[in-house]
Amino acid sequence: MLHSERGSALGYFLAALLGVIVGGVLISLPHGPLATLIRRGAPAVVAPNTEPAVTPTAQVGGQPGAPAGSITETVRRIGPAVVSIKTRVVSERRDIPEVFREFFGDEGHPMPQEGQGSGMIISAEKGYVLTNTHVVKDARIIKVTLPDKRTFDGKLVGADTQSDLAVVRIPAQNLPEVRLAAGAPLSIGSWVVAIGNPFGYANTVTVGVVSATEREIQPQGGPALERLIQTDAAINPGNSGGPLCNLDGEVIGINTAILSVAQGIGFAISSGHARGIADQLIEQGKVVRPWIGIEYRQVTPELREYFGLPMDEGVVVQQVMSGSPAARAGLQRGDLIVEIDRAPVKELTDLRNVILKRKVGDSISLLIYRGREQKVIKLHTAEMPQGIQ
Repeated sequence: MLHSERGSALGYFLAALLGVIVGGVLISLPHGPLATLIRRGAPAVVAPNTEPAVTPTAQVGGQPGAPAGSITETVRRIGPAVVSIKTRVVSERRDIPEVFREFFGDEGHPMPQEGQGSGMIISAEKGYVLTNTHVVKDARIIKVTLPDKRTFDGKLVGADTQSDLAVVRIPAQNLPEVRLAAGAPLSIGSWVVAIGNPFGYANTVTVGVVSATEREIQPQGGPALERLIQTDAAINPGNSGGPLCNLDGEVIGINTAILSVAQGIGFAISSGHARGIADQLIEQGKVVRPWIGIEYRQVTPELREYFGLPMDEGVVVQQVMSGSPAARAGLQRGDLIVEIDRAPVKELTDLRNVILKRKVGDSISLLIYRGREQKVIKLHTAEMPQGIQ
């Protein structure tokens, strides 16, 4: 299931937090150019520009053994399971003009690039490490280092581009591990702690608050990341894949992106979402999603007039994928979807969220308008093909 239009692009640029891939042979620098994300849609709440002051008596335990609910206790619980991930990717040097490549030995000799990020151990006995896909993407070598300085060769278990989550396994047991929060609703203003390895500074701790929830960002050339936690805890390149924690010592999010042109606007994938993705990656090496095979957009007055539609609510089918469930069921470009399984479809998310809650093979009923004629289209979901965003 696809959609292509989410509002006008506002030109906001966000930096993916891998931020540590550096071109060149055997270069090992702690930081490098940042990848770019573009936020679509109007911004709502903006995080404060400065980190909030921490009230020592209420929030910070000053000595070892600080009471539960303190920042120091949270770091004591989570910190030992936060790892540094270093990768080596071999890719072609595209910055050398074709006419000069033979002089640089580029033909047949791709250039190694090194990168680093963060991760967290989610299984003490099996050695599973949760991180971001963009941290380990295309890596030939993955090195995982624990805070106690032990280093292991990591093996990629599975990576999901759509959610930007990946699982790596290390050959070790009896490890420290984090506890992922069950996904209870977060209160805006709740204190949070970020732990990671920004610019190679291992186990850096920063503090902030939950600035907003249910955020959405659109990476340039990539799938939208949805239902994100926004925080003003300082996160930087290299924090990717590290935990965002509450003061109960639980991981509530996986730090993933920052707004590079601002201060104190960062985004984390919620642990409730990450838990299900991680389970699928561990069990089957991929994420199985239901799919009907259409691209669609919000209806506009112009689309209503063009396709002769009777109303201004719903989503308009832009494209039907060949061989998809929607194609087999007879759905067409220009159809206006107004209900799915008797639930109204007013926004893009109304259709998407219902489909994603179904299982592969489930029956779905769509109420549509084709022009001014009302129709019911019945179909069965299929597994979303790999590589579709």
